[in-house]
Amino acid sequence: MIGRRGVGGRRARAAWTAAVCALLIAIAAPARAGGQDTTLPDVLVDGFYGGVIGALVGTAVMALTNHPKDHLSYISTGAGVGVIAGTVYGLTKATSRALVEVDRGRVTWSVPGVTTGLSDEGDGRLRASYSTTLFQHRFP
Repeated sequence: MIGRRGVGGRRARAAWTAAVCALLIAIAAPARAGGQDTTLPDVLVDGFYGGVIGALVGTAVMALTNHPKDHLSYISTGAGVGVIAGTVYGLTKATSRALVEVDRGRVTWSVPGVTTGLSDEGDGRLRASYSTTLFQHRFP
């Protein structure tokens, strides 16, 4: 059942969702000083690879069913879940930045990502914690 909006309504909703996601990605990725910012391309590549891997997993699961032709939607479902998982992975990787990073002799400054967490105090109360990385050095 398609509903009142029809197929055109779904396409418009998908276009709006994609536009909002692209805007959130652009906002969530702080700019770096001292080098070219590759955050958005990295997140998009992670999302693309997630979609490819998800489609492959969906194809494999479809092949394990008794009537594979009846379960072609597994491919698109796997691809969709993979794109979401890959994008979340890419955003997580992009936001785990330090204030100063040294990578192969190149020093970059950026807005550090803030990590939040909850811990149990033992008496049933939860305590919020916040942390950030000030300096990170990657060894070759």
